[in-house]
This record gives sequence, structure tokens and C-alpha cells, in this order.
Amino acid sequence: MKGEGRLLAIPSGVDDFREIREGGYYFVDKSELVSNIVVELKKSRSDDPEDLEKMAEEGLRQIRTREYYRSLKGKTYLYGVCLQNKKAKVLFEEMDL
Repeated sequence: MKGEGRLLAIPSGVDDFREIREGGYYFVDKSELVSNIVVELKKSRSDDPEDLEKMAEEGLRQIRTREYYRSLKGKTYLYGVCLQNKKAKVLFEEMDL
């Protein structure tokens, strides 16, 4: 059984970061020059290329359903990302909160 870890990259200019439910994080940048970004990562265990798109869409749906952006204000980009070996599919939406 393989162990799972998390990689947390903190963008430059970020003042703080906080953990949210389900083990996710959000970054706090108090300058109003940066838009908000919410990312949901999925991993496909299937070799089916259509699974990439479906799981990336599921990532976006999860962000909207669980309202991960609830405490954010201003321009916000939502990203659903699915990884499959060395392939990736990224879908995004823009919201103005």
C-alpha cells in the first residue's frame, strides 16, 4: 500500500494560507491585484482518455456543489483538474463574486 502525501506551493505575495475542510487549502492575498483561484484535483485510475474530461468536470461540479468559494470576493477562477499518468485535463470557469 502506497502512502499519499500533499504538495503545497505558496505563491509569492501571499500573506497567509488556511486549511479548509476535506484537507484543502486556500491562500489569502490581501493585495487586491490578484484574482481568486480555486482548484480541485482528481486522479484517474482508468486508461480511458474520456475519463480525464469527465473527472475534470466532476472537479468543477464539486467546487460549485460544496461552495469552496463561499468566503471569497471578487473575480474568481474555478479549475477542475484531472491527472492520468503523464496526461492532464484542465477545465475552468470564471465567476465574479
